[in-house]
Amino acid sequence: MVDYVKITNWLYFGNNHNCGNKEFRNQFDRTLHIWRNDYPDQKCSEDLVYVKDLQIDYEDACSLSVDMLHTIFGFYKTFEKDFPDFRNNLSDSGKLYVHCAAGQTRSSTIALFIQSIADMRHPASLLNHYYWRGYEQREFILNISETPLMDIICYYENEYIPSIIGKKGSRFNF
Repeated sequence: MVDYVKITNWLYFGNNHNCGNKEFRNQFDRTLHIWRNDYPDQKCSEDLVYVKDLQIDYEDACSLSVDMLHTIFGFYKTFEKDFPDFRNNLSDSGKLYVHCAAGQTRSSTIALFIQSIADMRHPASLLNHYYWRGYEQREFILNISETPLMDIICYYENEYIPSIIGKKGSRFNF
């Protein structure tokens, strides 16, 4: 069985089974590791977290704070700056892997957020694509929980879009 889902030619999400596999990891230029502090044995060892990777502590179905979403957004913007042609996929560079323990809830939710920002598409418009890709490639139904999805939608509508159109009151200048 495949341990990950290819969403686009640059964005993948999955579980932590391959995090220690250097051959697998070398397919990706950045990895976003998601762990839970109440399950410390699932945390990737420090030697597996490369300099430009991001590691976040996030528990399933809990609220995603604006600060955490902004940290993930900053991680994505650095990725975008380092690989400006990642969407064109003219080479093997510019691939991002998002993983949690099982690759079903947290990683798919965070990947959905990243893609909504990258493609400037409302997160709700991407849901069917995610559910289909998860079923098609791993034969399971994703578990994108309501609370973090609503947090992502609020961030997209109230923080990201106002920053794009230059609306006064946006906390972020990109």
